Amino acid sequence: SRGIRTIRDLLHFFPRAYEDRSQLLKVSDIKAEGKVSLQLEIISQRRIPIRAGRTMLEARARDESGVIGLKWFYSPRGIEKKLLP
Repeated sequence: SRGIRTIRDLLHFFPRAYEDRSQLLKVSDIKAEGKVSLQLEIISQRRIPIRAGRTMLEARARDESGVIGLKWFYSPRGIEKKLLP
């Protein structure tokens, strides 16, 4: 698929986007728009029912500059085990 049939095709298949995750920001430096990378400590997490059979995962996390709330409406399977306080 994607028109990749040969090694040459694969070598010339470039990503359409790049995210620089090496620049870590603090919670206090977050602006209203854009993507950021943070290194946080999880304080708590819980599942919240949102409609029939669906739940939202909510977590609270912090760094030395502040606390932030995180929400996943479609959370990946098993993420709760990775977000332990």
